[in-house]
Amino acid sequence: MTNRSSGWTSVRCWKRNYEVVAEGADGFDAVELCRKKNPDVVLLDLEMPVFDGMTAAETIINDNLAGCVVICTAFADEDFLNRPAGSECPVIS
Repeated sequence: MTNRSSGWTSVRCWKRNYEVVAEGADGFDAVELCRKKNPDVVLLDLEMPVFDGMTAAETIINDNLAGCVVICTAFADEDFLNRPAGSECPVIS
């Protein structure tokens, strides 16, 4: 989910046989869109307004709103990255 235009994202995903079902502007949008769409995969940025990516991911996972959550980021505070996640949230760096 992204706040950018879906054109580029949709074309890239379509070529890989994925369908973009929703895009949001922040972590709150991500959670609400997952409630409505129940996607197989959610792609989140770690640093987002309203709910950060970790909070959105924890809500999505705990409420079973999507099959899988992937969090990406260009940078983040070291303490934030080391924040404990649920046992079902492996961190790959």
